[in-house]
This record gives sequence, structure tokens and C-alpha cells, in this order.
Amino acid sequence: MESSILKDWQFRYMHVFKKRYTNKQKTRFIKSVLSDISQFRDDITVTELKSDKRHKVRNIYIGNVKKADIVISTYYDTPSKYFGNFQFFNTEKMQKQTLWVNVLSSLVLLILGVLYTMYIAIPILNQSNMLLTLLVVAGYLLFFWLLSIAAGGHPKPTTRVRNSASILYLLQSMNQVKSKKVAFALVDYGCKNSYGLEGLLAVTKPTSQVYYLDSFASKQELFVVPGSETDVPIKEGKRDVTFIISAKKTDNTYILEEADLTEVDEEKFAQVDQVLKL
Repeated sequence: MESSILKDWQFRYMHVFKKRYTNKQKTRFIKSVLSDISQFRDDITVTELKSDKRHKVRNIYIGNVKKADIVISTYYDTPSKYFGNFQFFNTEKMQKQTLWVNVLSSLVLLILGVLYTMYIAIPILNQSNMLLTLLVVAGYLLFFWLLSIAAGGHPKPTTRVRNSASILYLLQSMNQVKSKKVAFALVDYGCKNSYGLEGLLAVTKPTSQVYYLDSFASKQELFVVPGSETDVPIKEGKRDVTFIISAKKTDNTYILEEADLTEVDEEKFAQVDQVLKL
């Protein structure tokens, strides 16, 4: 591939579209990545999965995922801020670590709201000044807007390893591998509840091998983990999924510390090629 294209993708998906947290951010990413892929592939499908009303789950498939023998996939969404290390395959723990950030930030805002009411809003409202009253109302609107953001979670700003590098790997691979036996998938909600991966598994054939890349490009060791050894809550079954990750392993626990998530190890790309035999 031309180095200029790779540099353009790196800039776009590690900087311009590095946050893919809200529906609006995901939509901008989808438009961009479809534009890039359409330059060299025409077998692209975007599907919106049926879920509950709160979740708009959109998967991007390149190639025929229903007939392919091998499906190489990763998630494109990015995580909320959380306390502690990132622990693979432990959805419950990561949800708790994220919840604590949301609770504490909401609590700080509530305290600030009380102080605002006591020392700013009430004294101004007692003056019966219309202009100042409107400013107080505007302050409350800002407060409730910030509170809604805090309750919904704060997007994590560091996304190079988790999971922009995996997106870059898939872009390079789908540009080079045009076999009908191999398909690719960029799935949604990989950071929350695996809805996107479930949707992918629901349409692949039972005999296909699905590889799922997650934060594989850190400086830590590369691991190939069978789905049967994880606790990922996939309703469609875990036997068809092989996870490719990089992590520190202790007692069957795979983690990445915050420092591991900032720098991409480009040698991991060639290592994954060897695993997938591309």
C-alpha cells in the first residue's frame, strides 16, 4: 500500500475520528470509513441491528459474512472513562469501574448546583431583575445539560490502542485480501455489551472462524484466546470466536494499564498477519 494512504488513515482514525462514543460521533466515523473502503471495495454492507430502543447498533460488513470461511472483525466504538486498569473479558467489572466515574462526576455537579442555588440563584431572584433572572435560568439549563452528560458517561480521550489500531489493521487487510472466503466486520458496542459481535455471529455460518481483535497493538504480549475461555456475554455462543489481544497476563486475567493504551506497537501488525496467515 502507498504510505500516503496509511498516513492519511492514521491521522483520520487516531485523531480526527478518535472518539466514536455518541451516535453522532459514530455516524461521522461510518461516513468516513465507508468513503475510504469504497475506494478499493464495493462489497460493503451497513446493517442496523434490532435491539432495545436505547441502543442503535450499526455493523459494517465487507465481503459476504454469511458465506465466508474466515471473518476478521473488531469493534469501532470507544469506551467511557473508568477507574483502574482495563480488564479483558470482565464486562461486569468494567461496568462498575465506569459507573463510579459517572456517579462521582454527577455528585460533584450536584454539589456545585446546590452552591449555585444558595449563593448565586437565590440572591439574584430576590432582586426581581428580569435580565439576571434569565441568566440564572440559563445557568440551570447548562447545569442540567452537564448533569445528563455526566450520567451518560465521559468518552475516554485515549483510543489509539483501544481500538483505533485494530480499525487500521482491518482497513489494510481488506485492501490486500480479496478472497471470497474471507470477510471483514467493524462492529458496534464492543466497549459495552457485545451487541455488535452478537449480531455478527447471528449471520455467520456455524463452520466459519471468527477472529475478534481487541487492543492488540499495545507494547504488551500478544495472546490468541479462544472464546470458550472467556466470560464475554455472547448469546449466540462463544465457540466460533477467537480473540486476539495484547495484555499482561496474571492467573488467567488479562489487563492493560493506562500507560499501555497510549502507544501503538507497529510490530504487532505483522504478528497478527502470522496468526491469521494473511
